[in-house]
Amino acid sequence: MSREINPFGLRMPLELRERLEAAARQSARSLNAEIVHRLQESFAGATIGEAGEHELSLKVRSMAEQIARLTGANLEVIRMIEEHEARRAEALVDAVPDSRGTPAKTARRKRSR
Repeated sequence: MSREINPFGLRMPLELRERLEAAARQSARSLNAEIVHRLQESFAGATIGEAGEHELSLKVRSMAEQIARLTGANLEVIRMIEEHEARRAEALVDAVPDSRGTPAKTARRKRSR
């Protein structure tokens, strides 16, 4: 039994057509195949079966891992900046002369001997 596919004229905004054409090129489909694929996906998404739940779970896990990596990286950068600022502040304090005109770092060394 053969299945006939009837032509169907479709009017759409130019911007939407351009987005669909770009998506079709990216997925190596014709414009028609991209539209059919997206329509089929919209109906398939209405009922998430076991396979869909598993795929969704994998995507959520992947996103959580990416967030953890980015958050960890940001925390490391913040820690490095804080350490740098602390060293910089210490260097500034050490460079300030005491009441006799001796830099604070030199005066501390002399007192500790």
